Amino acid sequence: MIELQQLLMLQTIAACEGNLTQAARRLHLSQPAISKQVKQLETSLNMPLIDRDKRPARFTPAGNALLQLAAQVLPLVAQTERQLAQLQEADQQQLRVALECDICYDWLMPAMTAYQPLWPRVEMDLVTGEQASPQRLIDGDSADFVLATQVPEVAHLSAHALFDYQLLAVMPKVHPLAAKAYVVAEDFSEVCLLHFPRPRKELDIFRRVLMPAKIEPSSTRTHHLAAGILQLVAAGKGVAAMPSWALKQLPTQFPVLLKPIGAQGTWITMYGITQAAKSGKAWVRDFVKLIREQNQQ
Repeated sequence: MIELQQLLMLQTIAACEGNLTQAARRLHLSQPAISKQVKQLETSLNMPLIDRDKRPARFTPAGNALLQLAAQVLPLVAQTERQLAQLQEADQQQLRVALECDICYDWLMPAMTAYQPLWPRVEMDLVTGEQASPQRLIDGDSADFVLATQVPEVAHLSAHALFDYQLLAVMPKVHPLAAKAYVVAEDFSEVCLLHFPRPRKELDIFRRVLMPAKIEPSSTRTHHLAAGILQLVAAGKGVAAMPSWALKQLPTQFPVLLKPIGAQGTWITMYGITQAAKSGKAWVRDFVKLIREQNQQ
């Protein structure tokens, strides 16, 4: 029997143009795990679904047939789940979204806009100006869904893995570090680090790179806008570290270089934190799905 999760897996592989490693990352699985699941499905059907001899891997006629089925079935299942949830939950729900990141709006607002027609009875709002932890925001009834990169280890909260992103060093095109294939924590000891005006424990570059290595930048400077930080970098005022999704469409007026941090890069997962009791609700799952889709484009 073909399961919905298997159809979703094949659809994700197709969206990644046959790249199993990228598909595994989107599904928050390991590459061997997704390969094993594909193999198990092929064995149960007794026919190949993906031609692994081609690079990137391509779907066989049988695989394409299942992709057509996924395109028909998955949206219908999602629509029916919404209808059932709306019948079951007659009371109006609220989804107050809070974020610890200052530059998430480029992908958050399209997801919120797409969500509202699907769930017109869910009152959606954006919580701004809050600096508290996800647990304090939810327990204090200030938010229902908190975007964060740290997961509270408490039983009454659940974390939805949304997407992975790479933290990239941003530097002027003419810079002593420009010739390096990647930078390491020690390199930041020689630069002025440009960052948003937030506590260090909330900034990826400090929390994930500098603090573990016990490295202190030679100096720091803050700016509350991403564009302002990029302008300062381009002007040679320092080096920044920014998420890859914020740099996808880097304007040409910022002549800067992007470098991985570490030989394997520094990868971080964005989570959606909710009450555990709400995590399985269809109106929450749909919002999670829309954020994931927005960050797969």
